This record gives sequence, C-alpha cells and structure tokens, in this order.
Amino acid sequence: MIYVPIFILFFVDSKKYLKADFAILYIFLILFFGITWLFHPEYTPYYLKREYGIWDTVFFPTHGIYTYLFVRMVNNPNKMLRNIKISGCLMFFYFLNEIYLYTQRGFWYGVVGSNGQAKMSYSVSFGYQLLFF
Repeated sequence: MIYVPIFILFFVDSKKYLKADFAILYIFLILFFGITWLFHPEYTPYYLKREYGIWDTVFFPTHGIYTYLFVRMVNNPNKMLRNIKISGCLMFFYFLNEIYLYTQRGFWYGVVGSNGQAKMSYSVSFGYQLLFF
C-alpha cells in the first residue's frame, strides 16, 4: 500500500517526482549488490532470505532509501507533512499487524548464524523499523 501513491505520482508526472539523484542511488545500490553477488556467490542464502535478505533490509519501504525519496519528491513543507501523516497511518496498521503476529506466535522470527527462522523474544529489526516510523 505504501508503494501505490508513489507509483501513481510517477505515472501522473514522472519528470516532476522522479529525481535523478534517487534513480542514480537506486541503480548504484542494485549494481553494488549485483557485483558483490557475482564475486561472492556464497552470499546467495543471505541475499535471498525471506526474513533478512536485501529486499527486506535495503529495499523495503520503511528504510532509508525511501525516506530519501519521500524527502526529495516534495519541496512544499505542508504537502510533506500531509503525506507523512497519510503514510504514518498506513505504517501504524502495518506495525499493529506485526505486533499481532508476534502475540499469536509468541516469538519473533530472527536470524542467528545460518538459522533464518530463529525464534526470538525481541526483534531488533522491528525496533529499528519503529525508529523511522
């Protein structure tokens, strides 16, 4: 749901909302991970982990690269505040769902060594995601 407003803005007026520096940063990150992967294929299990892969830790919308995009997209402080409130409401429900899943299972999934399904009493990743929120 977080991506929907961005995709709509891109399709409506991509020249206005897609900033070149963000595109360069995004491409750089893809190339960085791609080249590292080519030189170190043994990283494959860590790159593709469902709970802790690069998609969840680098390219997930609650992380810094998208914060940069949101800040660069809008130069009007009033519009930015309105957008932050909207996305904050969406993130509120996302984090409530994460807490609900935790209470149902009784543990967080985490990564300990090669075990990508470690059962933990606390999720440091969840804590860091809440910091941005």
